[in-house]
Amino acid sequence: MDFFSKEKLEEVSQYIEDLRAQDDRSCVIMVTARLEFLLQQAIEKRLLKRRSKSKDSIEHLPFASCVSLCFRLGLIHRTHADALDALGKIRNTAAHFDKPVALADEEYKQLIESFSAPWNTVSTMLYQAERSRSASRERALFLVTASIFFVFFSPLAFITEKLSPSHVVRRIGELTSE
Repeated sequence: MDFFSKEKLEEVSQYIEDLRAQDDRSCVIMVTARLEFLLQQAIEKRLLKRRSKSKDSIEHLPFASCVSLCFRLGLIHRTHADALDALGKIRNTAAHFDKPVALADEEYKQLIESFSAPWNTVSTMLYQAERSRSASRERALFLVTASIFFVFFSPLAFITEKLSPSHVVRRIGELTSE
Protein backbone atom coordinates (compact mmCIF):
# COMPACT_ATOMS: atom_id res chain seq x y z
CA MET A 1 0.00 0.00 0.00
CA ASP A 2 1.45 3.35 -1.03
CA PHE A 3 0.93 5.80 1.81
CA PHE A 4 2.14 8.76 -0.26
CA SER A 5 -0.04 8.34 -3.32
CA LYS A 6 -2.20 10.92 -5.07
CA GLU A 7 -5.27 9.09 -3.75
CA LYS A 8 -4.05 9.47 -0.16
CA LEU A 9 -3.49 13.20 -0.65
CA GLU A 10 -6.98 13.52 -2.12
CA GLU A 11 -8.37 11.66 0.89
CA VAL A 12 -6.54 14.08 3.22
CA SER A 13 -8.00 17.02 1.27
CA GLN A 14 -11.50 15.55 1.64
CA TYR A 15 -11.11 15.26 5.43
CA ILE A 16 -9.93 18.87 5.56
CA GLU A 17 -13.02 19.88 3.58
CA ASP A 18 -15.29 17.94 5.97
CA LEU A 19 -13.73 19.59 9.03
CA ARG A 20 -13.64 23.08 7.58
CA ALA A 21 -17.39 23.55 8.08
CA GLN A 22 -17.10 22.97 11.85
CA ASP A 23 -16.39 25.55 14.53
CA ASP A 24 -13.16 25.07 16.46
CA ARG A 25 -14.67 23.25 19.48
CA SER A 26 -16.66 20.83 17.30
CA CYS A 27 -13.64 20.26 15.11
CA VAL A 28 -11.43 19.35 18.10
CA ILE A 29 -14.02 17.03 19.60
CA MET A 30 -14.76 15.32 16.26
CA VAL A 31 -11.07 14.84 15.47
CA THR A 32 -10.31 13.35 18.87
CA ALA A 33 -13.34 11.05 18.78
CA ARG A 34 -12.44 9.77 15.32
CA LEU A 35 -8.79 9.13 16.23
CA GLU A 36 -9.84 7.54 19.51
CA PHE A 37 -12.07 5.15 17.56
CA LEU A 38 -9.21 4.27 15.17
CA LEU A 39 -6.87 3.57 18.09
CA GLN A 40 -9.51 1.47 19.86
CA GLN A 41 -10.05 -0.55 16.68
CA ALA A 42 -6.29 -1.06 16.28
CA ILE A 43 -6.03 -2.37 19.84
CA GLU A 44 -9.13 -4.55 19.50
CA LYS A 45 -7.79 -6.16 16.29
CA ARG A 46 -4.71 -7.29 18.15
CA LEU A 47 -6.41 -8.73 21.22
CA LEU A 48 -7.72 -12.24 21.53
CA LYS A 49 -11.47 -12.72 21.40
CA ARG A 50 -13.15 -12.62 24.78
CA ARG A 51 -13.78 -15.97 26.41
CA SER A 52 -17.08 -14.85 27.84
CA LYS A 53 -19.62 -12.15 27.21
CA SER A 54 -17.95 -9.88 29.74
CA LYS A 55 -18.05 -6.15 29.29
CA ASP A 56 -14.29 -5.58 29.18
CA SER A 57 -14.57 -3.55 26.01
CA ILE A 58 -11.82 -1.31 24.70
CA GLU A 59 -14.52 1.33 24.10
CA HIS A 60 -14.27 2.32 27.75
CA LEU A 61 -10.57 3.16 27.64
CA PRO A 62 -9.86 6.89 27.89
CA PHE A 63 -8.11 8.51 24.92
CA ALA A 64 -4.80 8.84 26.80
CA SER A 65 -4.88 5.13 27.67
CA CYS A 66 -5.53 4.19 24.03
CA VAL A 67 -2.56 6.27 22.94
CA SER A 68 -0.34 4.75 25.61
CA LEU A 69 -1.42 1.20 24.84
CA CYS A 70 -0.93 1.67 21.07
CA PHE A 71 2.55 2.99 21.71
CA ARG A 72 3.43 0.17 24.10
CA LEU A 73 2.14 -2.41 21.61
CA GLY A 74 4.40 -0.87 18.98
CA LEU A 75 1.51 0.26 16.78
CA ILE A 76 2.53 3.91 16.75
CA HIS A 77 5.83 5.73 17.04
CA ARG A 78 6.72 7.80 20.13
CA THR A 79 6.53 10.99 18.02
CA HIS A 80 2.93 10.20 17.09
CA ALA A 81 2.07 9.22 20.66
CA ASP A 82 3.42 12.58 21.88
CA ALA A 83 1.39 14.37 19.20
CA LEU A 84 -1.76 12.50 20.21
CA ASP A 85 -1.12 13.35 23.87
CA ALA A 86 -1.07 17.02 22.80
CA LEU A 87 -4.36 16.45 20.97
CA GLY A 88 -5.84 15.01 24.18
CA LYS A 89 -4.84 18.17 26.04
CA ILE A 90 -6.37 20.33 23.31
CA ARG A 91 -9.59 18.31 23.52
CA ASN A 92 -9.71 18.49 27.32
CA THR A 93 -9.25 22.24 27.28
CA ALA A 94 -11.81 22.72 24.51
CA ALA A 95 -14.43 20.37 25.91
CA HIS A 96 -14.36 21.19 29.61
CA PHE A 97 -14.66 24.95 29.66
CA ASP A 98 -17.66 27.14 28.94
CA LYS A 99 -15.78 29.89 27.13
CA PRO A 100 -15.68 29.89 23.33
CA VAL A 101 -12.86 27.93 21.73
CA ALA A 102 -10.53 29.53 19.21
CA LEU A 103 -7.56 27.46 18.10
CA ALA A 104 -5.64 30.71 17.54
CA ASP A 105 -5.80 31.46 21.30
CA GLU A 106 -2.50 31.43 23.15
CA GLU A 107 -3.43 28.39 25.27
CA TYR A 108 -3.64 26.19 22.15
CA LYS A 109 -0.63 27.41 20.16
CA GLN A 110 2.07 25.21 21.73
CA LEU A 111 -0.23 22.19 21.86
CA ILE A 112 -1.06 22.56 18.16
CA GLU A 113 2.66 22.82 17.37
CA SER A 114 3.22 19.56 19.29
CA PHE A 115 0.24 17.90 17.59
CA SER A 116 1.43 18.85 14.11
CA ALA A 117 5.15 18.19 14.62
CA PRO A 118 5.27 14.64 13.16
CA TRP A 119 3.79 15.79 9.87
CA ASN A 120 5.54 19.12 9.28
CA THR A 121 7.38 18.05 6.14
CA VAL A 122 4.38 16.23 4.66
CA SER A 123 1.87 18.96 5.42
CA THR A 124 3.57 22.06 4.01
CA MET A 125 1.70 22.13 0.69
CA LEU A 126 -1.64 21.26 2.27
CA TYR A 127 -1.09 23.81 5.02
CA GLN A 128 -0.38 26.59 2.54
CA ALA A 129 -3.55 25.75 0.60
CA GLU A 130 -5.63 25.77 3.78
CA ARG A 131 -3.99 28.95 5.04
CA SER A 132 -4.90 30.70 1.78
CA ARG A 133 -8.57 30.11 2.67
CA SER A 134 -8.08 32.67 5.49
CA ALA A 135 -7.98 30.13 8.28
CA SER A 136 -5.90 31.15 11.25
CA ARG A 137 -2.44 29.61 11.24
CA GLU A 138 -3.34 27.30 14.14
CA ARG A 139 -6.68 26.23 12.65
CA ALA A 140 -5.02 25.47 9.31
CA LEU A 141 -2.31 23.44 11.06
CA PHE A 142 -4.93 21.61 13.13
CA LEU A 143 -7.16 20.73 10.15
CA VAL A 144 -4.28 19.52 8.01
CA THR A 145 -2.65 17.52 10.80
CA ALA A 146 -5.91 15.90 11.89
CA SER A 147 -6.71 14.90 8.32
CA ILE A 148 -3.26 13.41 7.81
CA PHE A 149 -3.65 11.43 11.04
CA PHE A 150 -7.03 10.08 9.85
CA VAL A 151 -5.69 8.91 6.52
CA PHE A 152 -2.40 7.47 7.66
CA PHE A 153 -3.68 5.89 10.88
CA SER A 154 -6.82 4.33 9.39
CA PRO A 155 -4.92 1.18 8.28
CA LEU A 156 -4.08 0.49 11.94
CA ALA A 157 -7.67 -0.61 12.43
CA PHE A 158 -7.44 -3.17 9.64
CA ILE A 159 -3.86 -4.43 9.35
CA THR A 160 -3.04 -7.12 11.82
CA GLU A 161 -0.87 -10.17 12.01
CA LYS A 162 -2.13 -12.70 14.48
CA LEU A 163 0.36 -15.32 15.50
CA SER A 164 -0.82 -18.87 15.19
CA PRO A 165 1.11 -21.76 16.75
CA SER A 166 2.18 -22.89 13.26
CA HIS A 167 3.46 -19.39 12.46
CA VAL A 168 5.54 -19.39 15.64
CA VAL A 169 6.98 -22.86 14.88
CA ARG A 170 7.78 -21.82 11.29
CA ARG A 171 9.44 -18.59 12.48
CA ILE A 172 11.54 -20.45 15.08
CA GLY A 173 12.61 -22.85 12.32
CA GLU A 174 13.68 -19.93 10.13
CA LEU A 175 15.69 -18.37 12.95
CA THR A 176 17.46 -21.60 13.89
CA SER A 177 18.40 -22.37 10.28
CA GLU A 178 20.15 -19.03 9.79
